[in-house]
Amino acid sequence: MKGVLGETDSVQNSLFKQVLEPRQFHFPQDHLAHQAYKTEWWYFTGNLAEDDLEKNDLKKNKRKAKFSYQFTLFRFALRPDRVILENASSPGSQWHTNNIYMAHVALTDIQQQQVHQQERFSRDGLKLAGAEIKEDGVVQFWLNDWQVKSLQAHQLFPLQLDINNDQFALNLQLDVDKPMVLQGNHGLSQKNSKNASYYYSYTRLKSEGNIRINKNLYQVSGKSWFDREWSTSSLSDDQTGWDWFALHLDDGSDLMIYQMRKKDGIKDTYSSGLLIDAQGETQSLAAHQFQLEIKDFWISPVSGIRYPIKWEILIPDNNINLSVSSTVKAQEWSKKGGFSFNYWEGSINVKGLKNKQAVSGTGYLEMTGYD
Repeated sequence: MKGVLGETDSVQNSLFKQVLEPRQFHFPQDHLAHQAYKTEWWYFTGNLAEDDLEKNDLKKNKRKAKFSYQFTLFRFALRPDRVILENASSPGSQWHTNNIYMAHVALTDIQQQQVHQQERFSRDGLKLAGAEIKEDGVVQFWLNDWQVKSLQAHQLFPLQLDINNDQFALNLQLDVDKPMVLQGNHGLSQKNSKNASYYYSYTRLKSEGNIRINKNLYQVSGKSWFDREWSTSSLSDDQTGWDWFALHLDDGSDLMIYQMRKKDGIKDTYSSGLLIDAQGETQSLAAHQFQLEIKDFWISPVSGIRYPIKWEILIPDNNINLSVSSTVKAQEWSKKGGFSFNYWEGSINVKGLKNKQAVSGTGYLEMTGYD
């Protein structure tokens, strides 16, 4: 993962644009690709439940099925060619490309404790992958037939997310339940003393549609989270990875926290968070304002990597004490499992106290660098 995100001393990286200061965001253009930067991603996660069951099903004591999903589309620039980077055009053959796109999609059946995952790659030549505004004003990003498409011209939301393959499918409509928030310093998220990214989020999205696992079709609804980030490099030489939490609490508030881990195991001072209340008002959290304590581990039988799968989140100034645990332990992407990187990405349950009141919720957790 670190090699893809870029090392700070790379000569090639220095030829790409760097994230150095806050910028003015422009939409819908900033929902699209930023060719002058090396790396970016569009990132959806969500927790869903089967819609209301029929009376006959209730008589059979049938429980609603619960699911979680992840769809991440990455863009990796191959070389810092200024003509290509600034003009975002491909000379010569239509097969020519300066970008490789990679997509990860996962659908987890929580009750059955089953995780379905798939990874795909494509170039942006011949429109096989990309992110652009179509002639009719539709905002779209895609990799082959996996695609996200806006349902209103020149607006990202509401949107349709369609992922189909033989094993499973996701067909969801997402719409905003809260306004967009800028992460970090007005959208500049500092990862260490030299490296930063531009980062914004839609933290609570109403989600409904259907999913398919093999031949079983479910009508579902729930909540999703959309993160958008681009940069040229993220990790420094003394950093080994990160732990990222995105939580939906049942009092209507949302919480994003990430800690950058140093090689000595210490939380980097550039770790941060954002608390979003039910009305969408935000409060930034510096590294010293929260604590993340590991309570339990899981060792992957595939990779042998040991991941923390139960945590306690403490935010003393806000009277928040949350216990977070994975819904399914085996939500790992591993090289030995046939994927490109080793990391853990999956749904979590949340319970605890906020201002001395019981609170619960769902969310997503991403952990890198444990290999």
